[in-house]
Amino acid sequence: ICICNDRQSQKVRSLVQYCLDLRYQRPVKTTIARRAVEIGRMEGMVVEPNAAEAIAESCGNDIRQVLNCLQMWSCKKNKGGDSANMTYKDLKDRKGEIN
Repeated sequence: ICICNDRQSQKVRSLVQYCLDLRYQRPVKTTIARRAVEIGRMEGMVVEPNAAEAIAESCGNDIRQVLNCLQMWSCKKNKGGDSANMTYKDLKDRKGEIN
């Protein structure tokens, strides 16, 4: 399995004849935010929907980067003994640390 963002890259073009090319569009930020809230809930976090939308937007609607941000947020908060809840206010206060 090869996942890429730049299908026109010379490295990827050499694989085209050997692969099934499936193209996807990036989901919109509301879809990503809804899923991030759900994933956060499953992991014991409380993620505000507007905070999840802000993360999705700041990550360029890249699901992988959104998941990484959620993971980093959870790890950093848990190390400090705080809960891993993500509010919009906390996000704005820590935005420089995330991106």
